[in-house]
Amino acid sequence: MTNPTPTNADAVNSLLAAARQHAEQGAIRQADELFQRVLDIAPDHFEALHFLGMRALAEGRAVVAKVLLERAVEQDGGDIQLLKNL
Repeated sequence: MTNPTPTNADAVNSLLAAARQHAEQGAIRQADELFQRVLDIAPDHFEALHFLGMRALAEGRAVVAKVLLERAVEQDGGDIQLLKNL
């Protein structure tokens, strides 16, 4: 996994908090954008890959979903729910 620098880690943490909050409130489009920004900083971030992969799957974008979810598995291959979604 690509670890963000300390400055970038703060940015990632802030983006993650906002993305989670938007997702919990049902503001999925905003959550998508924020999780994508996480990947811009930390391309191998498991949670962002997983969230965006599941969103792609839900939207019927199977090829994109497969790529994102496979990348997530590379980061955390022990996540049973993730493996079931592949």
